[in-house]
Amino acid sequence: MRILLHLPIGLFLYLSLLSEYRADSDEPPCFVVSRSKCTELGSETKCQFSTDRAQIFCCNVTKEQQLIDFFKNNVSSPDHILAFHMRDSTLEKLEVAIFDLFKKLSSFSLTNSNITHISGAFDGPTSITCLNISHNVIEEMYPFVLLKLKGLKNIVLSNNTNITVLPDFPSDLNKGFKLDVSGNLKLECKYLINLTIAHAEQTIMFSLNNRNSTLCSPPTNKINNYVKPIYMNMDHIDQVREIVANCPSVNRTNKCVCSVYALDMDQHNKPIYQALVNCSRRSMTSLPNKLPLATRVLDVSHNNITSFDGIGSKTFDNIRELNADNNRITSLKPLEGSQFLYQFSNLSLRNNKIDQIKIYMLSNVFDRLQGTRIMLANNEFKCDCPTSSMVKAWLIVNKDHVPDYAKIYANCEKSRTRVIDLDPKDLCAKPAEWKHFIRFVIYGEVIIFVLLVGKVSYDYYIFKTFGYLPWPASRMPKLPCDWCFEN
Repeated sequence: MRILLHLPIGLFLYLSLLSEYRADSDEPPCFVVSRSKCTELGSETKCQFSTDRAQIFCCNVTKEQQLIDFFKNNVSSPDHILAFHMRDSTLEKLEVAIFDLFKKLSSFSLTNSNITHISGAFDGPTSITCLNISHNVIEEMYPFVLLKLKGLKNIVLSNNTNITVLPDFPSDLNKGFKLDVSGNLKLECKYLINLTIAHAEQTIMFSLNNRNSTLCSPPTNKINNYVKPIYMNMDHIDQVREIVANCPSVNRTNKCVCSVYALDMDQHNKPIYQALVNCSRRSMTSLPNKLPLATRVLDVSHNNITSFDGIGSKTFDNIRELNADNNRITSLKPLEGSQFLYQFSNLSLRNNKIDQIKIYMLSNVFDRLQGTRIMLANNEFKCDCPTSSMVKAWLIVNKDHVPDYAKIYANCEKSRTRVIDLDPKDLCAKPAEWKHFIRFVIYGEVIIFVLLVGKVSYDYYIFKTFGYLPWPASRMPKLPCDWCFEN
C-alpha cells in the first residue's frame, strides 16, 4: 500500500522534470537546435552545417555509419568545427571515438534520442567545455568517457530514464564545473554520495544545478522490513555526508574511514542510513568512544584492544556487525547485558586471547536471533573439565552459529589441542576411581563397630560373672557418670 501511495508522487515528479527541460527557454548552454530544424532537413538528409559552418547538427540518425559517412564526405576542415548536436535519433549505441577528428570542439550534445550505450572515451576533442547528454534512455556509459576533458565547465546528464551509474569526472579541473543529473530516478545514490564527499574534501569541485529536482534510487539492502523508498533527494544525501564527516579518529592524523553502504526508511518514513566504520590497523587500545548514530558495521581488527569495556554505551546500540579480529581481548564479560548482544548478526573475535566463554549468555542470543554468527577461531581456551565437557558439547550443538568451531583450541600442558578433540575422561575427576577407597573405609568402620560391641559385651559378661572388669576397662579412671552403674 505504501508503494502505491509513492507511485503517483514519483510519476508526477518525473513528468514535471521532463517538461522542465523540454522547453526551449530552459535548454542548457551547450549548442542545441530545436525540433523544427530537424523538420527542415527532411527524411533523407541526416546532418547539416550551421550558417558559418562552425556547428554541425544531425537528426533522425539510425546508424553510426551515417555520421561517419557525413564527416568523411562533407567535413574538409575538422578544426573549424566547434560544436555538435544530435537529436531525435534512434541508434542504440554510439562510439565517441568517431568525434576525435574535431580537435577544437567546445560543445557536444546528444539529446532526445533512444541511445542506450555510449562507449569509448573522448581522446581528440579534449577542448570540450560543455557536454549535454540528456533526454535519452542511456543504460550504460564507459566509466572513463570524460576523464580527458580537462576543460569541462558544464556537464548535463539529466533525464536519462535508465541510467544507474555515473561516469568518472575529471578531478583536476581548476575552477570546478556545473553538473546537472536531475531526472535520473534510477541513478544509484552512492554516486551522488561519493560526489558530495569528494566535493567536501575538495578533490572534485562542482556546483549542482536543479538541486531540488535531483533524485536517486537508494540501495536495496535493508536492516528492517519497512518499504524501500522510491527515491532520495539531496537533503538526504547531505545527511549521509555528515555521517562521513563525523567519522571517529584516534588522533589528528589517524582517522577511521566511514562509508555508507545502504539506505532504508523507518516506520515514520524517515531515512535510516547504514554506515560502515573502518578503524582497522589504527593502533587502538580500546573501542572508539563515539560513533555516528547510523553505524551498522564496525571494523576494529588488527589493533591492540584488550577489552570490550564501553560496549554497553548507547554508541554501540545500532551496530549489527563487529569485527574485532587480531586483538588482545581476553573476556566477553562486558557484552553481558549490552544492547549489542541482543541484536548483533555477526561478531568476529578470531586471533584474540579469550580463554573461556559463558555459554549461557550466547545460547540465549542464539535461541532468540536466527542467523547470528560468532567467530572464535585461534583463541586458546583453558584446558580443563568445563571446556572439555560443556564448551565442547555447546560448540558442536551450535556449529551453525559458530562456523569456525573446529579451529578453536585449548592450551593444554602437552600440546595445543582443538576443543572438539578434548576428552573429558582425561580432564575431569573420575567417580569410579574413588569407589574402591570408600568401600574400604566402610568395611573398616563396620569391623571396628563389631569389635567394639563384642568387647563391651565381653566386659559386661566378666563383670557379672566374676565381679571384676578385664583389662583395659579395669585400668580406666572413673568417670562422673559411673556412680549410676555402681548403684
